[in-house]
Amino acid sequence: MDGFFSRTGEKTFKSLLQTGVALIPRYLAVIAVGIAYLILRHHFDTLSIPDGLIRPAENPYYEFTGTKRILSYSLVLAVHIGKLFLADPIGFSHEYGFNCLPPVEDGLEDLRLVFPTVLFSVIILVSLSCLKKGLESSLLLAVGLSWVFTLLPISGVIKVGTFIADRIIVASTVTYAIFGGVFLTKWLHLKQQKDKTSATPNIFKIKIGSISCILILLGARVANRGFEWMDSLSLIQSSLKNCPNSAKSNLEMSKIYSGMYQEMFDMEKSL
Repeated sequence: MDGFFSRTGEKTFKSLLQTGVALIPRYLAVIAVGIAYLILRHHFDTLSIPDGLIRPAENPYYEFTGTKRILSYSLVLAVHIGKLFLADPIGFSHEYGFNCLPPVEDGLEDLRLVFPTVLFSVIILVSLSCLKKGLESSLLLAVGLSWVFTLLPISGVIKVGTFIADRIIVASTVTYAIFGGVFLTKWLHLKQQKDKTSATPNIFKIKIGSISCILILLGARVANRGFEWMDSLSLIQSSLKNCPNSAKSNLEMSKIYSGMYQEMFDMEKSL
């Protein structure tokens, strides 16, 4: 059985490698077009959205410059990446805005910067480890890092009207599923690979039970968020729970109490 999976994995990897090599010209063309696009936008001064079109209620950091901008946006970027791996320091909200996450005012004295420092250090260590292990691990690393590049708009490199938002994390669940599946599969068979004679059915059953619990918890979380997304009231209530001062969410809740749901009509609460 082990031989069968080994041969199947080898075939799959070879097929993946051949496909990757065949697509290199397309990758280069896409990269060249992307670079040309950014150069032209920079030349015509249209790289960033004009300040007048950005609402501070949605992106409170857009005016920051220098060290304050770099450190504040490093926190934003770390929060997004952390949410991908279930390390969520601020809680679920479909979007955050003004007065939801205070900026980094005290420079390196801000203890919150421990989060991006640890997270980025882990990414660097994992990247070096993958590169050291060879081509297969490097390809998996490239797939994972390709998702991180989709976070460019909210990294502060250019001015946009988007800030922290759980809705941006949705696409990353594919990456999470792929790498989570690989990690759990390797962990599940780790003992058998190292020493087949010492592997016991009890350890395997414990691992199966642990993975089942993880999947149940993730399933419940997805179901809960799915229900929130299907109902504007629960979605906004969830946002206000984690960011009570969100100007946009408070405005949306005000609309609900001012007549969006007739049974909830209450002008006092709306005000």
